[in-house]
Amino acid sequence: MTIDVHAAPASTRPTVAEVFVHAAARIHQAAAGIWPGEPVLLDAHVPSVTGYVHRARIGDRVLYAKMSILGVSLVSLVRGTRGAWSTVAEAQRDYEQRPDGLLVREAAQLRALAGLGGPQVCPVVGIRDGVIFTEAVPGPTLAELLLAMPERTRELMERPLAELHPLHRPGSARRLDPAGSIKERSIAGTFLRKFDGAAGAAYVDQLGAERCPPGTCEEVTELVRESVHRLHGLGRFLQIIGSLVDVCR
Repeated sequence: MTIDVHAAPASTRPTVAEVFVHAAARIHQAAAGIWPGEPVLLDAHVPSVTGYVHRARIGDRVLYAKMSILGVSLVSLVRGTRGAWSTVAEAQRDYEQRPDGLLVREAAQLRALAGLGGPQVCPVVGIRDGVIFTEAVPGPTLAELLLAMPERTRELMERPLAELHPLHRPGSARRLDPAGSIKERSIAGTFLRKFDGAAGAAYVDQLGAERCPPGTCEEVTELVRESVHRLHGLGRFLQIIGSLVDVCR
């Protein structure tokens, strides 16, 4: 689902400014394509690990615009695991046209969830040029409620579990994911995207580079590298066991 290239040298890695300027321009372009003639104002930037998210005022509506660059986390991107910015920008043009891009699948997942009657999800109102626009779900966030009422932490933490109850009804999995597009959200799928190939090795090599002293950094990196190696081996072992089980059925 993503573009895998060798890590870029530090001097050519994408900068935060390059990523943000590019993403903001794409949001304006996508909004103009969906709602021509409506004024577009980017309001507050919303921190996100997986993409560039901005609250946007489009005409008289307040929406959230999200852009994904090559379907990878921003941390991996600015660490150069997908190459120099020139390489990323060129690959992104092709990525935005793919029918299996991250936000195309995310839009399908949100619409499927909305059709289940719970949990409550943000409505998708448009997707274009690699940008998805959603409405906000009204009400305070769980974090805001916990800060305001810490004495009700147990009750507040139980609410999300209750809201997820419709997903546990018989047949929900088939209705939610008829094309199998949500499998990538599994722990195994996330692990493989993060740690496979040259990009995964580059990500591990740079762990703690900005925060840890040299000795600690190398120790942490080696521990993670060994853990990744063992988990890869375990994954191959489980695949073999699964194949044997299928043969014996």
